Amino acid sequence: MHDAKDVLEVAKKRYKVATDAWGAIVRAAREDLDFLSDEDSAQWDAREYNSRATIGRPAIQVDQLTQYVHQVVNDIRMNTPTIDIIPADLESDPDTAEFIAGRIKAIEYKSNADSAYDTAIDFSVKSSLGFIRVDRKYVTDESFEQELCIRRVVNPLSIYIDPESIEADGSDAKWGFVLEEMSLEEFKDKWPDATAMSFGNESKQMEKDQITIAEYFYIDEKSEEYGQMADGGREKAAKGKKYSAKRKVKKRVVHHCKLAFEDILEETTFPGKYIPLVPVYGEEAWRDGKRYLYSLIRKAKQSQMMFNLQASLELESLMKQQQAPMMAAVGQLRGFEDDYRNPDKAMVLFYHTTDAEGNQAAMPQRMQPPMTPTGNRNAKLDAVDNIKATLGMYSSSSNGTRFNATSGKQELIQQQQGDTATYHFGDNLTKSITHVGKIILCALPEVEDTARMVTMVDKEENYKIMGVNGAMAPEQERSFSYSDKYDVRVTTGAPFATQRQEAAQMYTQLIQSMPELMPIIGDLVFKYQDSPGSKAISERLKKTIDPKFLEEDNADPAAAMQQQMMQMQQEAQQIIAQLQQELQSKQGEQQLKAEIERGKLQLEAQKLKIDMHNAQKEPAPQTNQQPASIKLDTTGFQMMKTPEQEAFEMEQSGQQMAAMQQQQLASQMQAEMEAQAKAEQTMAVINALGSISQQLASLTATVSQPISVVRDEQGNLIGAQ
Repeated sequence: MHDAKDVLEVAKKRYKVATDAWGAIVRAAREDLDFLSDEDSAQWDAREYNSRATIGRPAIQVDQLTQYVHQVVNDIRMNTPTIDIIPADLESDPDTAEFIAGRIKAIEYKSNADSAYDTAIDFSVKSSLGFIRVDRKYVTDESFEQELCIRRVVNPLSIYIDPESIEADGSDAKWGFVLEEMSLEEFKDKWPDATAMSFGNESKQMEKDQITIAEYFYIDEKSEEYGQMADGGREKAAKGKKYSAKRKVKKRVVHHCKLAFEDILEETTFPGKYIPLVPVYGEEAWRDGKRYLYSLIRKAKQSQMMFNLQASLELESLMKQQQAPMMAAVGQLRGFEDDYRNPDKAMVLFYHTTDAEGNQAAMPQRMQPPMTPTGNRNAKLDAVDNIKATLGMYSSSSNGTRFNATSGKQELIQQQQGDTATYHFGDNLTKSITHVGKIILCALPEVEDTARMVTMVDKEENYKIMGVNGAMAPEQERSFSYSDKYDVRVTTGAPFATQRQEAAQMYTQLIQSMPELMPIIGDLVFKYQDSPGSKAISERLKKTIDPKFLEEDNADPAAAMQQQMMQMQQEAQQIIAQLQQELQSKQGEQQLKAEIERGKLQLEAQKLKIDMHNAQKEPAPQTNQQPASIKLDTTGFQMMKTPEQEAFEMEQSGQQMAAMQQQQLASQMQAEMEAQAKAEQTMAVINALGSISQQLASLTATVSQPISVVRDEQGNLIGAQ
């Protein structure tokens, strides 16, 4: 830590150097701001205005410059630069780069950085000098954790940075001051032991009950020698050890103090390696190594004063003329003078046909009204043309002026010419915001150095809770950490609100040309609409879309579970229907096989019957042996069978019995197969329903658990547990 007395003395010397170097720029910037104010004499030469006002001559001002200031500033606001993080080498992780970019965007949103950027460019265009400030604060009133923030600077003329800085973004500044005024009472409450005297002007508190303190930033550099080892690594050089190469590396520490005239009120350090005061310059010019800054209106103020003078002379000329006088003969209006002085009060204007001497007189006539002085009018038009020529912003429909463009393309070309003439203002803001990103990038590892949960904003402007330094959020695959292996890139484009409108129009046209995409992107078509009820329609359509087209990270957990349950129920119904079809198909195959077997048995039985019938028709086989005895009945038929006949009949009877047994066996087999098929069908359905029931029970238990959903002020989902 430096000696307090030395720090204070060095600070006073540097403040004197800064005020001397920046004095002319600050004075000119203050004059530009005064010129655009609404004071009666703001756009007049002081002596000319006083001379006219003293004798009652009109001295009006018709501001022609503010419209051009608004046009330039609002064009830049419509294309706000966006900080992006890109990998610096092959070892850098693209996912980490995307996370850091989202983290910086969350810091911008929480800090209302758009307001800081808009204020800076507004001062830059109006007065040539604006500032953006990076600071840090506690996350909550009770927390010890800090976070970075971006603050707007509403008085850029109270900031003085190192005049030896030559970079357009002030990144090479080694020190800087921020002056702050506070009441004497507040000063004594905060620092009761300090001397109540203003920094840089010890007599200021005698002029009014105010004290000026200064925030003083300065960089302390220390050189350390590092050596490169044989394997390519590096380490802090050790005495006596040989290295393939050595070099001195400067380590930076940013100190932050609050100073009064004789006291250091507070002292700490700021994370990173840059002075957190970022200038936004206007038109920059260098001459003999000295910086000159110009606002948009600086060189057009003389033309504006000429316009005001000619407008005042024109008004003065008209005031000296009577308002449409009447011409009448003497005595012709006797008795009716008041009616002619106030003709609006009289419905009928009377007059005498003779004059005071009794002579015949013509009817009174109104004379020609006063004419606008042509010289003054032409001088005013010349002054307007001079303003446009000085600014480089000629007539166009964008500033409400009609011009002789023969087509929309020609109008666009002329408008682009005006944008090109003032492009350097927006380009300087882009350079400054790039440096803001670098300050945050190198300060994040020191500010967020513990395991914690932080917010980030993805490319679709959705808030997410992510873990860093080992902490893990739900459904987070891995934790992130900060390093210096990334670079900052700033892109300029339309803000997200405009992109939403463009996306809505594009999706609508796409659906009109390809209606089959509605079941796939229908929720996105309404998501980016700004009409009432579009969000509700988007959520309803989202439930009907195939889940594989949806991003689970952005879905509401409860809604996702309910949708998953509905999907499981639909899948269960499909499985049951498919099983029934398959079982019916198998049962049909088994029935067909049984019918075939039955048919075969019936064919065998029929064949046996045919054989028996044929056997009865055939004569008995002839044998050489004669039957022992033959008995005949009265009709002559044989009453007793021969042994051969009995054997034949017994054989046929056995075959019939076998056919009947085979037929019974086939019927039994068919019945068993039908019973087995029904049993298999029943078991398959029971098993399928049991599995589906378990899944539905698990989902029901999950849905019934309490879910903590975190949303931001706009109602967007941030995280869930």
